[in-house]
Formats: sequence, structure tokens, C-alpha cells
Amino acid sequence: MRRGVEGMFSVRAQVEEIATTILDLSEKTQQISSIIATVDDFAEQSSLLALNASIEAARAGEEGKAFSVVAGEVKNLAEQSRQATERVRAILSEIQQATHTAVMVTEEGSKRVETGVELIQAAGEIVKDLARTIQASADSARQISAAARQQAGGVSQINAAMDIIDEYARQSLYSVRHTETASRMVSTITGQLRAATERYRLD
Repeated sequence: MRRGVEGMFSVRAQVEEIATTILDLSEKTQQISSIIATVDDFAEQSSLLALNASIEAARAGEEGKAFSVVAGEVKNLAEQSRQATERVRAILSEIQQATHTAVMVTEEGSKRVETGVELIQAAGEIVKDLARTIQASADSARQISAAARQQAGGVSQINAAMDIIDEYARQSLYSVRHTETASRMVSTITGQLRAATERYRLD
């Protein structure tokens, strides 16, 4: 997730750099448009000057023919300059439209990158929360395991104590039975002694 965020930041930086470059290009095209407008104005003025020169050359008659040829060439150059500026203006218009579209696309791309960064960061927070939950579950599992081991040890001790109690009970039962046997024997002997004593008294 961290590498993904870093990658998205890198992409955003590149997109912003591209947008800056495109804006610079748009500014340059605006400057070129201003220069073209100046050249176009110069061509129109040259065309007017050539027209005025042609008129003056016509008034001068034979002596103005050479000047008329020069004026014609100036007019041709002015017309060529005007046509060239029109072509350049059309090309610049296309470039400006393309740069405008590129700016819109880069802005949209930058927004999407920002959205991607937010999504990755949100996913990273979710993963962190999940990791914390898993860690807490693991800690709880370890505590439960330790408690189970302690409980198992206690059960073992209880079982051992029950075994001892059972042994004592068996021994006590044996002693009670032995005592009962001894009591019966004593009772028998006592009866025999009593009978013997009674016979002794009678004799």
C-alpha cells in the first residue's frame, strides 16, 4: 500500500509537470499569435504602401516603370506574408486547441490520481485496522492458550489429588474392613471368655 501511494504521488508529480509544460506551450503560442498579428499588420501596411507606390509610379509615366515593378514585388511579398501568417495562425489555433484539450486531460488525470491516492490511503488504513485486529486476536489467542495450559495443569493436579483421595479411600475401606474383622474376632473371643467365666463360676 505504501509503495502504491508513493507510485501515485510520482504519477501525480509527472502529470503536474506535464500540465506546467503544456501551460508554458500555451503561453508561447499566445506570444507567437501576437507576433503573427504584428507581421500581418506589417504585411497589410506593406500592401498599402505598394499600392500607393504603384499609383505614384503610374503618375510618373515612363520614368516610374522601374519603381512600379518594385512596388509590384513588394505587393507580392506582402501577399505572401499575409498568406503565410494565415497558415501559421491556423496551425497555432490547432495547437492552442490541442493544448487546451491536453490541459483538460491532465487536470482530469491529476484529479483521478488524487482520487487514487485517497483510495489507496483509505485501503491502507483499513489494512492497518485489520492488522491491529488480527494482532489483538492473536494476543487474545495466546492469552486463551496460556489460560488453557494453566487450566490443564490445574485439572492434572485435581486428577492427581483425586487419585490420592481414591487411594486413601481404598486404604480406609481396607482398614475399616480389617477393623470389622478384628472386632468380630474380639467379640468372638469375648464371648468365649464370658462362657468360660460362666462355667468357672458354676464349677
